[in-house]
Amino acid sequence: MRLAAALISCVLCVTGTVGGAWLSRPASVDYGSLLSKASDIYAVTDERGDATRLYVVNNASNAAISRIPGAAAELPWKVNVTYSLDGPNVEANEISGASGLVGIYIDVKPQSSAANHTIPVVTFTVPTQVTGDISADNTASVATQGSDIVVAAAGNVSSGLKFSCYMDAKK
Repeated sequence: MRLAAALISCVLCVTGTVGGAWLSRPASVDYGSLLSKASDIYAVTDERGDATRLYVVNNASNAAISRIPGAAAELPWKVNVTYSLDGPNVEANEISGASGLVGIYIDVKPQSSAANHTIPVVTFTVPTQVTGDISADNTASVATQGSDIVVAAAGNVSSGLKFSCYMDAKK
């Protein structure tokens, strides 16, 4: 079974050790033979009409195209993020520019059966000028990348992801 990652923020592949990270680029693929056998090619276009993504169909006799409004699309995962500042929970805008102990709690739970075929991946960055230290649960990795600290975690198929991290925020 091929598993796809549900993108919560952006994707960073992280090794099992704290501070280690690796990025990989898939090998180049020659799609020439696939395109030559295609009965139809569909394009998703941007507001200027430029193709941004192509879909190739080998047998279009049963194919159908339907537009789904963005508001109707549902992620396979329900994402809940809460924040705390020096203890009590606060709104996200209250930690911007604040000093003190900031906690970030992330809980990703399955929301539909599509979660049985996807893996939740959560990644975010914190500029080093706003904190000198970040600690996270052992299910997450923390690494410094340039002038940012990267926090990343990957869950499991159909079971979700739950972790927290703490940082000493400075103005």
